Amino acid sequence: MPIAKLNLFKSECNIVRDTGLLESSVSGDYLSKEIMNCLTMAEEGIHAVLFVLSITNRISQREEFTFNTLQQIFDDKILDYFIVVFTGGDELEADNQNLDDYLREGCPEFLTVC
Repeated sequence: MPIAKLNLFKSECNIVRDTGLLESSVSGDYLSKEIMNCLTMAEEGIHAVLFVLSITNRISQREEFTFNTLQQIFDDKILDYFIVVFTGGDELEADNQNLDDYLREGCPEFLTVC
């Protein structure tokens, strides 16, 4: 897992980016082990989980799998730290829509708990 250490506002911030979390072929056990390895770097705990989705692509089963796996590992408490970000808003604007319109047309059920 690629890891970056940043100093933000005189505090150290560990950033873990792993697009491999979206692979449905990854077992839950492997995923749990990798996440626990990352948590050892976060002595004070997780401050946020940034979940980035594109409105230009249909939300796939991989994203839902990742979301559900994180929820299984950390229980519903993980939702308190979840930040869902949608990219591609400029394409919505080109169609005279906004994010609310997009979500009303078909927000995936798994995101309604956030």
